[in-house]
Amino acid sequence: MSKFFWGNVFLGLSVLSSSIGQVALKSLMTELDGTQTLAGKLQQLLVLSRLWKVGLFAVGVGFGFLAWMACLSKLDLSYAYTVACGSALLVSLLSVVLLGEAPTPKMWFGAVLIITGTALLVPTK
Repeated sequence: MSKFFWGNVFLGLSVLSSSIGQVALKSLMTELDGTQTLAGKLQQLLVLSRLWKVGLFAVGVGFGFLAWMACLSKLDLSYAYTVACGSALLVSLLSVVLLGEAPTPKMWFGAVLIITGTALLVPTK
């Protein structure tokens, strides 16, 4: 298999795992009360019932970063970063499905514009 193929595999894994990590972080942040101190927020995060979300966030973002590094060793940055910007739509979809958020039509239109712009910028190989 080609370098381009494996670069895109790592790129997809990076986008997917980072998006899942971001949704887990958002879910965690909505569960915290109004404690303003860092120590108070950390104490709330370490409650046993929330540890799986903390772990999901850490693994998602950590694995996403490692996959991103592997991707960059195989693809041009101009290509990889442009495609990775498409994660905006994935995060929007995951937030609807997993968090029950309800983006407005204007927000969906903006996401479609981002994806359209991304598609126009992706260089052909």
